[in-house]
Amino acid sequence: MKWLFLGLAALCFVPVTLLIRRTPTLVPGLWTAIALMPFIFDNLHLLMALNSWALWPGFVKGIEINGLDLLLVIAYFASPKVDERFPFRLSMGLYLFAVLIGVTQSAVPIASLFYVWQLLKVFFLVVVTSRACSDPRIALAVLWGLALGVGLEAIVTLWQRTHGMTQAVGTFGHQNMLGMIVNMSAMAFAAVFMAKSRSLISAAVPLLGAVVVILTASRATLGLFVLGIALICVFSLIRRFSAGKLGVVLSCAALLAIAAPFAMGSLNKRFAENPLDQDYDERAVFIKAATFMIDDYPFGIGANNYVTRVNTGGYNERAGVAPVYGSLAAHVHNAYILTMAENGYFGLISLILVLFAPIAMAFRKGWRVKDDIRSAMC
Repeated sequence: MKWLFLGLAALCFVPVTLLIRRTPTLVPGLWTAIALMPFIFDNLHLLMALNSWALWPGFVKGIEINGLDLLLVIAYFASPKVDERFPFRLSMGLYLFAVLIGVTQSAVPIASLFYVWQLLKVFFLVVVTSRACSDPRIALAVLWGLALGVGLEAIVTLWQRTHGMTQAVGTFGHQNMLGMIVNMSAMAFAAVFMAKSRSLISAAVPLLGAVVVILTASRATLGLFVLGIALICVFSLIRRFSAGKLGVVLSCAALLAIAAPFAMGSLNKRFAENPLDQDYDERAVFIKAATFMIDDYPFGIGANNYVTRVNTGGYNERAGVAPVYGSLAAHVHNAYILTMAENGYFGLISLILVLFAPIAMAFRKGWRVKDDIRSAMC
């Protein structure tokens, strides 16, 4: 069945691409669909694997293709070429090189190549989006897609909570994944609202995002939401102070104060059902196990191989990880330590460069250009 679907997609690809190229008014709609797709493709099963290891304990379980990938390919060929060169080639190239080096250290190289495939898809997403957003219409279209996604998550998480789910996951597989994407979406709208667009949609999305974040009952998600809103308010005031902005900041502080009891209630409900063991800090022992492995393999053990190596090498046992499936099958809860364990110190440095380069460019260009909505999103 999956091959039939892939064949149909291939047959539709050329006519759809030509239609969009010849009808520029369809381009914003395409990008709204692209921005919405991460919220829906999993639940709607808009994905397939050319090679699938469903029981593999790593994050990436095969060579997967989903609806987002297909839309991005259409967007790439349907969009006009941009003369400006992509600015993050060096940092992305270094990280890809580090991951490929890790493949040579991997006990299961095929599993590491699954991660390489996923990484290439992420880089392709960044390249296509960067090129498309040279058109101001695309930035607005992406915002609309994110708004629809956050609205969908608010509905789903409220339904999940009313039906007994303490930590709502929305349309994602885990509350932390939900919290990450909703936080990033809500921050974009909060920044736009603070900048100049006092529209209903730019006010509603951060409020809906707050609802979703509270219902995840995730401490990190809640903390990052508050920190993100605070930083946006501070930087927006520094960038261009006005009495109106100050009023918005005070209103945000009041809303956060009102929301605080609901957030605490959500956390209390979570820990009442699953109380923390005061004598066992799982995050700490995960880090301890990863540190043991890093000491033995400073060049890494290969991407997407952490769970198998941390168990077969006896590192979980040495660190005192609880001998239950949920703990032994878990990754260390720190992306930087996980990267260092799988791809070595060079992989960690490369990852930091991948993250730092766009942040530095966003601050530099966003601070300089103040009258473009895209600068607020930076």
